[in-house]
Amino acid sequence: MDAQRVVHRAVGKTEQHAAALRREAGSVPRRHDEVVARAGPGTIWYVTGPGYPNHHGACEAISARLAETRPRTERVVPNEDYFEKPGLQQFVSPAQ
Repeated sequence: MDAQRVVHRAVGKTEQHAAALRREAGSVPRRHDEVVARAGPGTIWYVTGPGYPNHHGACEAISARLAETRPRTERVVPNEDYFEKPGLQQFVSPAQ
């Protein structure tokens, strides 16, 4: 199973619903709070696609917000040579 499906399953969202949530303007603080609450003391795995059409800055904003409260480690760095530039970030709970 690919990492994106695992992440969506982990937060209980379908891929279509997750895409709709990412498109909501001004939703970064609310989504951050929701994800952190659902993760509790667990690790958050965040799949990114920086520069994706119609979502300019969304991945970066969400990642920056998560990094304010948890240490961020880039496990897969987005690569400009690939169409959607996928990346994978890990946010470990400060309690761990």
